[in-house]
Amino acid sequence: MISLRIGCGIAALAVGILAGFALYKPPSNGPTENAYALVLAGKSEEAVGAFSRQIAGHPKDYILYLRRGVTLRQLGRHEEALADLTEALRLSPPVLTADELGQRIRNSALPETHRLLIARQLHSERADILLALGRPQDALADLDAAVALNTNDLGTRHHRGVLRTYAGRINDAIEDFDAIMERRPGIEAVIGRANAKYLGGDYAGASEDFAQATKMAPGKGSYSVWLLKAQLRGHLAIPLKQFEGLPKSNPAWVGIDALLADYTPAQMAANLAAGMAKDKSLACEGMVFLGEWLVIRTDGKNAPAIFQDALGLCPTGTMSHAVATLELRRMATAAAAPTAPESTPAVPAILHQAPVSNVTPGI
Repeated sequence: MISLRIGCGIAALAVGILAGFALYKPPSNGPTENAYALVLAGKSEEAVGAFSRQIAGHPKDYILYLRRGVTLRQLGRHEEALADLTEALRLSPPVLTADELGQRIRNSALPETHRLLIARQLHSERADILLALGRPQDALADLDAAVALNTNDLGTRHHRGVLRTYAGRINDAIEDFDAIMERRPGIEAVIGRANAKYLGGDYAGASEDFAQATKMAPGKGSYSVWLLKAQLRGHLAIPLKQFEGLPKSNPAWVGIDALLADYTPAQMAANLAAGMAKDKSLACEGMVFLGEWLVIRTDGKNAPAIFQDALGLCPTGTMSHAVATLELRRMATAAAAPTAPESTPAVPAILHQAPVSNVTPGI
């Protein structure tokens, strides 16, 4: 049933392995160039050894720590990468902000401009590693430092807006996306703001942004799914012609049908289990989708258990993980107020028989 990746297509948080090298390409024919060539050749383990030998000879060269750190990160060795980037920050020279540089910020050949760009890169890289290690607040501190270096760096503002959303700092996230929209309106900022509003419970505002996104990218079916979820959760009107521009062959219709058709929880569970059996990587998003479906189509009594299971399946720093986290927080707050419980069908046992895999979904 569910063969659809339901993510919103927001910009990935990960920074590429070569990003840390782009600003300071090493001189040719030297030993550092050999390490750089190993990275380009995909021989990251060998490159780590080459950088380590260089660091042994130049222990105060913060650029070498940066290069080794981003290489270690690419290998998934996050603790070691964090240690290297932290050391690079400790050793790095004083940096002027973009405001202090003035027009010099436009000349990347200037040493002082290079230092600013490298400092921004260090903070951004560390933020991604800290998020991967489950330390979102520390990651945000690094992004705050990066934004402070250059408040006009819209890429870093977007990065911080996404992370603020995942950390539940909804108003702060919306502030970042609003600032981006004022300077450079684009679909990524629209979707970022829509996600933040949705997770903050502003379903009317989220619907407006998702509707705008569907017009900007009519073939992106996942935006239509999130638009429909926002409308249903906000008890908003659903225009009859809303999806007429979406080709019937688009896999988003699977999610739309699941939200509008009269399935029972048992049928939804069976369909999801069948979909996950075909593609184990859908386990994370499938469970989150089921949790939201239960909230939308039933009284949601069984949704917390589903979202709790999703936390074990969804990698930290993904939209699905953020949805599960904030839904659980919202439900815990609602549960604190006494209400008259209503009966709801038990979640079928088939859900717990579905194959699971902790594979990063294609969000």
